[in-house]
Amino acid sequence: YYVAIDLNGVVWLTNTDIVLSKFSKSGAGVSSYSADDPYGIAIDSSDNLWLGTRLDIIYKFSNAGSETNATGVPGSFGYPAIDQSGNVWIADEVNDVWRLNSSDHETGEIGGGGLDRPVNIAIDHSGNVWVANSLGSRVSEFSSPGTALSGSTGYSNGGLAASSGLGIDGLGNVWVTNPSTNTLSELSNSGSLLSGSTGYEV
Repeated sequence: YYVAIDLNGVVWLTNTDIVLSKFSKSGAGVSSYSADDPYGIAIDSSDNLWLGTRLDIIYKFSNAGSETNATGVPGSFGYPAIDQSGNVWIADEVNDVWRLNSSDHETGEIGGGGLDRPVNIAIDHSGNVWVANSLGSRVSEFSSPGTALSGSTGYSNGGLAASSGLGIDGLGNVWVTNPSTNTLSELSNSGSLLSGSTGYEV
């Protein structure tokens, strides 16, 4: 499903068959570990792995692949991202966005901002949280404390449609994939659409 690279350049992937896989920098298989239906993955500054699952659970693994903690969050299909303070943000496709502190304690449920089945999440250089929504053709933005910056309906247009993938470039611009229309949308870090009315064709 998803891939992340740790501080040593080791590659971690989540798989459909209840497995977390580990590869060397050269692509050689190193290990595999059992994990309950892993989905999204993120790595924090201490090289811990955070796994979202399809079973209402967020797992924390050490870099050696041993489970160190787990917490339940409502919904499923967790997509984690780590902010500069070590908080873990989880886009939960069934519900809203959740925030955990680095000790795996839930600190809040984040709503509003146009959230509508959030399916991916990224943190920008200012610590703001961006969320792609699979419904509503919009992207949501929140401040690091969880205040909605994108208004009640989120950022829309610019080709956004059933969005899924989301990433932030070195200028702070936000790039969003739209699989249903085979387009790519670009937003400035203030939420302005840069990709025209229909997005970039891919």
